[in-house]
Amino acid sequence: MLPRYWKRTTCLCAMLLLSASTAFALDGKNVEQLGRANDFIAYSDVWGYRAPDGRDYAIIGTQWGTAFYNVEDPRNPDLVGFVGGPESIWRDMKTYGAYCYVTTEGSGVDEGMQIIDLTDPESPTLVGTYTTTFTTAHNLHVDSTAGLAIVCGASGGTHILDVTTPTAPVRVGQIASPYAHDVMAKDDVLYTGNINIGQFRLWDISNPASPSLLSATSYPTAFTHNAWPTEDNQYVLSTDENAGGRVRIWDVSDLGSITQVAQYQTGPPTSIVHNAMVKGDIAYVSYYTEGLRLVDITDPTNPSELGFLDTFLGSGTGFKGSWGIFPYTDNGTFYGSDIGRGLFVAKRDTTYGGCTGTVESSLDASPILNANVSVDGTLYTQQVSKLGDFWVSQPAGNYTVTIDRHGYQPVNFPINIAAGSDTALTIVMTPYPTGSISGTIEDASNNPLEDVVVELVGVSYADESEYIDSTDASGAYSFSDVPEGTWQVRARLIGYNPGLEVADVPSGGADVVDFALADAFFADDFSTDKGWTIGAAGDNATAGVWERASVIGREVGKVVPSYDQSPGFNNFAMITERGLLNEPLEESEVDGKTSVLSPIFDLTSTTNPTISFYRFHSVNAGYHPYDGDAYETWLSNDGGSNWILVDAITTNDINLNRQWREVAFKPSSFLALTNDMRVKITVTDQGAESVVESGIDDFSITEGIDTYVGVDIADGESGAPARPILEGNFPNPFNPTTSIRFTLPSAALVELDVYDTAGRLVKRLDRDAREAGNHTVAWDGRNDRGDGVASGVYFYTLRTDSFSETRKMLLVR
Repeated sequence: MLPRYWKRTTCLCAMLLLSASTAFALDGKNVEQLGRANDFIAYSDVWGYRAPDGRDYAIIGTQWGTAFYNVEDPRNPDLVGFVGGPESIWRDMKTYGAYCYVTTEGSGVDEGMQIIDLTDPESPTLVGTYTTTFTTAHNLHVDSTAGLAIVCGASGGTHILDVTTPTAPVRVGQIASPYAHDVMAKDDVLYTGNINIGQFRLWDISNPASPSLLSATSYPTAFTHNAWPTEDNQYVLSTDENAGGRVRIWDVSDLGSITQVAQYQTGPPTSIVHNAMVKGDIAYVSYYTEGLRLVDITDPTNPSELGFLDTFLGSGTGFKGSWGIFPYTDNGTFYGSDIGRGLFVAKRDTTYGGCTGTVESSLDASPILNANVSVDGTLYTQQVSKLGDFWVSQPAGNYTVTIDRHGYQPVNFPINIAAGSDTALTIVMTPYPTGSISGTIEDASNNPLEDVVVELVGVSYADESEYIDSTDASGAYSFSDVPEGTWQVRARLIGYNPGLEVADVPSGGADVVDFALADAFFADDFSTDKGWTIGAAGDNATAGVWERASVIGREVGKVVPSYDQSPGFNNFAMITERGLLNEPLEESEVDGKTSVLSPIFDLTSTTNPTISFYRFHSVNAGYHPYDGDAYETWLSNDGGSNWILVDAITTNDINLNRQWREVAFKPSSFLALTNDMRVKITVTDQGAESVVESGIDDFSITEGIDTYVGVDIADGESGAPARPILEGNFPNPFNPTTSIRFTLPSAALVELDVYDTAGRLVKRLDRDAREAGNHTVAWDGRNDRGDGVASGVYFYTLRTDSFSETRKMLLVR
């Protein structure tokens, strides 16, 4: 009876500022993730560019255009440009000299092959489009030596363009059929992946005006996506983009007798491979759900895996995860694109070795999923995968590995890692004795409450689904197999104050924990009109204006969720103009500034109230995504005459799995509580053809427990915090120096930043990997330029890859 989407909570103790951040740990072996950027909604292929002065750039396709990142600091990719284009999930790009060519299957503004000038790579500029012989295409490749751009998957087949005058391409040749899905040209030979007929073909293009077929290779179960030669041209690697597809290696030294000599496959039997490229003796493979794979092809007849980086964090197989890979840098790094998680910058580490293991239960040898794996004395962490296995990858040396999971006794074991080694291990974990928790939840009048979300506090996020339930029509809930010990049980439902009770779980026994939830001070699921006001001073939007309406998904949930947040899905929320399901994306979206104001509340009689609601916010879509689009939450205690900013975000707050995000804040942290309290939500879209959509649902004002911070006290231990804790700075007020303390439950990459009341970055205090435990960072009242800042209110924000919290401080000079 849980909602179809379970949402994670973000606490706003003051202003919340969300941004893309570098991921800290992913499954991988012999590959180090250096940096990551995730500024958009959906991604496609990736390429690279080195400027004449030696600066490196990564170029990645998005659903609405092409993004350019400066990766001189590979740990901190810096978005420096974006060139919009027709909407499409397929976008490919290649460079020639100081130009980038982009093709897509989308049509509309700037369709055709885009020509982007990279003379100033910090400001890429669209200087033209080629539309003479086609307007849409699936892919392209540039043979820089020959000065040719080969475009495939277009009307008219495969087009060979002379780009020696980069801004004025001229078609000099054509292969009308068969359809080619992917192409690569090298040394006067064109390699085509003819996916629809299950072949790869080699063509002589020494005379581009008259291509001639050299060979056509078919084979059983073929679905040939791409074909790429080895550097000596004696072998070709092909990929089959279907379930169970693989990388095949072919001896093409005799074109009259092409034979398969080897193959490479990884992951579950239904995994899908996408692209394979060759640099030196290494094949670089983007393998959808199995990530970025590096394969040693020194002996092409005997390929072996060197390492990998699994960018995809979900489960299952299919067309999701790693799309593209670019290995052709001069500094040993390579770039990868993940459909849902953006740009990755990584490098192979030849000094590493490791061990591969599986984790299973001592009771029945069944695999144990989602266990935490850490290496003592290092910042290495990961989780046991969806298959119950794990990898430890470290420089050569002696280590102690710890594996722990809720409900099981932790396991510690020593390993000796030699460079290039890969030791296989089986780890057996013993479960703690368990009992059960059950109970009923009623309102203040003893009526049973249905759809109450009940959870055990302090469980790590990967395990949450085991310890979350919702009540049935009789108000009943239950948890089985709960480790013995003391637990906190939390209950929440829109319209009621949350409840928190303690359960003592005996081994082999049960504890009954019942709740009686009091009515919330205010609650609105937007199924009826409760007095919200549309419009405020300064609004100028003519479309995309706030309205109370039913929710329909647009763009497969990437822009607007498919459902509202409320239990039972009453399907109403406060959203920025619903629009029609199949209308063009740019219709009905925000085209200026639009605001919605809550009713006025008298909070003088409340005790430490919390204002909470669920929201989604979509930006960075459409043709011009970076133009100051924003979502803001404001608070007033004088009925709306004056406002203070509580929440400001300019990034996406929506994704495919958890589309609504809960946010909450204490109004008393910002203003004195009066009888004229009011909330305002403002959304702004400042540019044409930039898609912005927002919504809020299940707005509540509650009293009682703080429902957002918990400590895991299962198994009778006080334990580490279940999530990071950001403490108040001391002293506060201060002049000129103050200290900021935070606690991490596990090692993490952290960002600690100071902002002013307008949401502008003042000072970056910390951006580094930190061990679990307590940390203190000082701020001396200076900005990033070293200048002392003026007296006033400032906010500091702590972020990890899965956490963001903000607090307020006062500088008095």
